[in-house]
Amino acid sequence: MSAAITDGAVKALISQLGYSSLYPPQEMAVKSGILEYERILVTTPTASGKTLIAMMAILKAVEKGMKAVYLTPLRALASEKYDDLKILEKLDLGGSKIRVTVATTDYDSSGNELAGADVIVLTNEKMDTLFRHNAEWLGNVGIFVSDEVHLIGDRERGPTLEMMLTKIRRNYPQSQVVALSATVANSDEIADWLGCKLVESDWRPTKLVEGVYEYGAVKMSDGSKFKVESSGVSSAVDLAIDSFNGGGQALIFAETRKRAASLAAKAVDGVYKRLDKAARELAAGASADILARGDDSELTKTLAQLVAKGVAFHHKGIIKILTATPTLAAGVNLPARRVVIASILRYDSDYGGSVPISVLEYKQLCGRAGRPKYDAFGEAVIVSERGVNAEELYDHYVLGSPEPLRSQLSNDSAIRFHLLSAIATMPGMKKPEIHDLFAGTLFARQYRSATV
Repeated sequence: MSAAITDGAVKALISQLGYSSLYPPQEMAVKSGILEYERILVTTPTASGKTLIAMMAILKAVEKGMKAVYLTPLRALASEKYDDLKILEKLDLGGSKIRVTVATTDYDSSGNELAGADVIVLTNEKMDTLFRHNAEWLGNVGIFVSDEVHLIGDRERGPTLEMMLTKIRRNYPQSQVVALSATVANSDEIADWLGCKLVESDWRPTKLVEGVYEYGAVKMSDGSKFKVESSGVSSAVDLAIDSFNGGGQALIFAETRKRAASLAAKAVDGVYKRLDKAARELAAGASADILARGDDSELTKTLAQLVAKGVAFHHKGIIKILTATPTLAAGVNLPARRVVIASILRYDSDYGGSVPISVLEYKQLCGRAGRPKYDAFGEAVIVSERGVNAEELYDHYVLGSPEPLRSQLSNDSAIRFHLLSAIATMPGMKKPEIHDLFAGTLFARQYRSATV
């Protein structure tokens, strides 16, 4: 146990989670004042213990009689964090119990039904609606945790996240802010904008090795090379089965839902014949559970059939190979020994065609590689497609650095939407007040206030 931890409830939490000692990034956060209500931006790799950093800060706020809000970009991630934070309900704070709740839908609700909880898990969009409804209990929030904060650079989700953080800084200056992300290239700039101390580390519990596959062979960043047996079906599936043969699970990222389902179907034969009797029984049980809990759609039936064979698409279960769209990379805890990026292309509606993903998105996908407590290392492999040079992929993605986060409020439709939202939230808002609000955005910082 770290000598820096003196709070009994925090010690109890760490013990409850099974930690014998804190990870290095967690030690850094404690030394930076996470337990003394300091605002902190934590940028450390996936599985390096960011959730516990947030939980310790949340617990300290609740001990002081304040509420805590945990913000996520996805409903699936909100549900997962709710399950994680439920452990706080087992702690005894001098006879009182902590109440944890989650809200991700019903955007017309005023949020008053959440007032009885101590810890509230929300999606960013739900938080945005609570601001518009002026939920009274927000004044008693002692800490806001913003997970996956790098999504501020996402064209679709970024503007809402940026405005939400701007409003938190402006309207709740007394509240602690803890921002979490695995990859922020311009972390100093983002920390300064948020008014946060920066906790930055490249430590991860499992070693990450990255590489590129081309014509049956893989070149890895540690200098190693290996051959992969070809089935003639799919290079991405071959890489996944190769990992399974070595005792690991695999996660294939596909560019669309349709291709994710297609790759899962192609992996079935290769996986099922390698399952032992016990694994087949577990897979059959998971399949039956999906049919019992799910609806009567063809998607559910297809998923159940694939899970029975040890394969799934975007589903958490007893599986050896999972295929998914990149949405799963946004923090959802489904790691695998090997991550396979089936394509580096994504359809862009504005461009009207497929474009390469950013290095930032690639590094986020890589973060899923390596299962703490199960693997000593994780692997991330890009499949080189026709017409794309493998060496160029290696140089750009494996050796490349993530792009700096840039505000997406520069998009005309985004700034119009949030301008109208601000006016609707505060009727009678004067022009100087509007300017004051938007002058506090990352957009104003990066493009100068005069541009706003």
